[in-house]
This record gives sequence, structure tokens and C-alpha cells, in this order.
Amino acid sequence: MTVKWSTDLTANMATRRDLAADLPHSQPSLLPGWRVGCGYAARAFLGRFAKDEPAKGMLRVVRLSDGATWTVSGGTPSDPKGQEFYWDEVYGVTCSEVWALAVSSIDSGTYRIRLDSLGPPTPAAP
Repeated sequence: MTVKWSTDLTANMATRRDLAADLPHSQPSLLPGWRVGCGYAARAFLGRFAKDEPAKGMLRVVRLSDGATWTVSGGTPSDPKGQEFYWDEVYGVTCSEVWALAVSSIDSGTYRIRLDSLGPPTPAAP
């Protein structure tokens, strides 16, 4: 959701605009909220692409100008350990990257995800 900045709650409510919804199978979680920067918002959440999959830490990135979204799931990095990881927290968003914490059963680390590497977005629902 976006809104033109104002200290007047009535003005905020009148100019708010819904951009995107979470995945239909996402779950409420204790993961930290949205991080916003340079026209993008991102957060980690517990979700799944299909109802019968186990929930895992994923990332949602939203372009605030038009509501286009990207969902980034965890996976297996191309490192020698080959441990499956999940996204746990977004630290920040810049004009070109999302910085996030990835966690596996044996390790964790901060990763930068280039926005231009996310591929085509899912358009905002009308």
C-alpha cells in the first residue's frame, strides 16, 4: 500500500493505494516487517507456492510505483556445503539491491540480491 505523505490521517486515508497482496498460502510470522528504500519495499515472510508444500522463509519485493512484485524463495546455493537455506530478514533496500539474511541448518550470512537479477515481475492485480 502507498500513500502520499501527510500528517493528516484523513488525507492519508483518502490517498492510499493498494499495490500487492501476499501469496495466498503465506502465514503470519514473527519475521520483521517491510524495509523500504528508493521506490521499493521488501520483507521476509513464511510462505509456499502450493498449499501442500511446507512453509519456508521467502522474500517479497514490491516496486512502489506500480505494485509489480517479485517473490524469491530459498534454495540451495552453489557453495561446497550445498545446504538448503531460507530467507530470514531483510536488512535494507537500495536503488539496485536488497540486503537480506539467509539461514541454513549450519550457517547464516548476509546476501545482496540485485534488483535487475530478479527477472520479470508479477504485475499488480487490477
